Parts: sequence; structure tokens; C-alpha cells
Amino acid sequence: MTYLAEAARCLLDAPGVKGLQSAPVYETRPVGPAGPGNFLNTVFALDVCLSPQQLLRIMQHIEVLLGRPRGGNPGGAGSRSGARTIDLDILFFDDLVFQNDELVVPHPHLPQREFVLRPLADLDPEYTHPELGLSVRELLAALTPSEQILGIVAGSMSLAHT
Repeated sequence: MTYLAEAARCLLDAPGVKGLQSAPVYETRPVGPAGPGNFLNTVFALDVCLSPQQLLRIMQHIEVLLGRPRGGNPGGAGSRSGARTIDLDILFFDDLVFQNDELVVPHPHLPQREFVLRPLADLDPEYTHPELGLSVRELLAALTPSEQILGIVAGSMSLAHT
């Protein structure tokens, strides 16, 4: 929980971030080879005056500050598929559809990830995916129910600019 709260604080303090809302925090089972233990997942809605690339760089910097090395060995502490202290992703950026070598928006795996859709639905169930034309609620309803979500472990984080 500490990493999520600290990531939220760092995001809120970052230049160009004007506001932050948080969904409840869910405990979830890992998907694939992620090591022992469960994960904590939430979604932040940010009000920014940044480009997607600027936001990505800020998020990557926060990941490093919170103990996640960039790169690393496959499946290791710094990899995309292994255990890690924090993993920040841009899911949507308004209604932008964007792709380059380092970023794809909307996040390409979002429609298959219950651990992302569930907290996102708590924040904005009617937000419409700009490519699929389906709301977050509809995307979540289209998934086969799983036992991945163990439950809410904390409510929305309350943060304000300092």
C-alpha cells in the first residue's frame, strides 16, 4: 500500500500534474510468472498539462525512485513480467489513439485485464474506449469471471496538492 500511496504523492507533486483521483485498491492474484505473493492494484485519473511522452517519462522516473530498475533480466525485478515494487502504465490519455516505439495509447492489453478494468470501472464506468467504442463497464462485463480479484483492501486515496 505504501508504494501506491507514494506513487500517487509523486504524481501529484510532478510538474504538469494538476489533479489526481484514485480508485479503491484491490488485492489480486498474479497473472503468469510473477513470483510469490499477491498484487495491489488501483487506477489513478490525472488532470495534466503534459504530452503522453512527458507523462511516461515522469512515471518511469517515479518507478525508479520507488525501487524498480529499468531494463533488467526477463522475469527479474526490473522486467515487465516479474516481481516489482511498482508498475505505472498510461491506460488512456483523453480520447487519444497514439503509438510509437515506447508507448501505445490506449493500453493494448486493457480490455483483457480484470485487475485494471475493475478499479477503472469504480472511477468512471461509462468512459468509452476510443478505439473499441465500448464503455469500461461493457469491457468488464465482456470478461469471463475469474478468481483473480480477491477484494478491495483500501478505499480511494485522498490526496491534495501540497
